[in-house]
Amino acid sequence: MFVVTKQSMTVAEEIKRAIEEFIKAYNSGDIDAVLACYGDDLVKLRQGAPAETMPEVARRVAEVFNKSHSRVDVSNDEILVAGELAFTRGSFRVTLTPKAGGETQTIDRRYLEVWRKENGRWLVVRTMDNVG
Repeated sequence: MFVVTKQSMTVAEEIKRAIEEFIKAYNSGDIDAVLACYGDDLVKLRQGAPAETMPEVARRVAEVFNKSHSRVDVSNDEILVAGELAFTRGSFRVTLTPKAGGETQTIDRRYLEVWRKENGRWLVVRTMDNVG
């Protein structure tokens, strides 16, 4: 059984702030700030796509930012903390509007992320999403 302690509540708030930083970075198209939210050993599993490492995520997200005005909205449903590891679960919506014109695309997914504390910061090291 998982018990939320006062310390875990503080950690949960740190992770919530990190999620807010990611949202702000993504919505402003700041690729460096987006990538700073991930650990170097990141593994990302996206619905219908092969697993990606940090360099692959960097290339894909940079391409998205170059081609589209992007927005992400996140609903975090759960944060569980165990020492230097934590996981978050929820859903997100990405809205992509092509810069060259065209129809807006909306992507709705559920997600599960594993976080690790590194040098005083909480970073996503494993993440997966799928259709809910």
